[in-house]
Amino acid sequence: MTKFQQMFYDIKNTRDYKTIGEDIDYKVVVDFEQRKVILQWEESKGTDKKHFWHSDWFHNILFIPWILFLDGHPVITTMGYACAYASAKNIPMDEFCSMANLHPDFQTEIRGWSFGSAMSKIAVRHHYIRRKRPVTNKYTYGDVKVWFNPFIKWISKKWVAYENFEFVTPNDFITDCVPFYHRTNRS
Repeated sequence: MTKFQQMFYDIKNTRDYKTIGEDIDYKVVVDFEQRKVILQWEESKGTDKKHFWHSDWFHNILFIPWILFLDGHPVITTMGYACAYASAKNIPMDEFCSMANLHPDFQTEIRGWSFGSAMSKIAVRHHYIRRKRPVTNKYTYGDVKVWFNPFIKWISKKWVAYENFEFVTPNDFITDCVPFYHRTNRS
């Protein structure tokens, strides 16, 4: 199994995620063996059938351009992802940065799958705004487009992780989204 397959397996098979806000599942892990602080986001699972309007599935399809303020800094993403991320009230980022500050010599890593890839991308940007340095690694699986800006490939991306992998599933509607949104990686 490659390291990328192992990470995807870990995201997919983790069972002790914390659920907060509008159906947001995350976990912060301090890996002492690999010397990493990891923020991991789960995929869409939509377990709350009674409250569809606050579920991660609803957030996936609500792709109206929206401004999200990360510690006072505006970023343009989708309304669904902005509302979902904001519903967490900075708790995942506070926990992640707190652990990273406790272990300053550890690498920082953010991972996510599908809906979690959107939360990961926003968290990478948020981490840079908060700590004034990029995360060491970002890995997203079933990667979705989140940035509403037709000129994103010309914007400085100093906030992007040093190692930045976005794995896309070509037969998945959610990963391809609307054509005006962009992934962080542009070829």
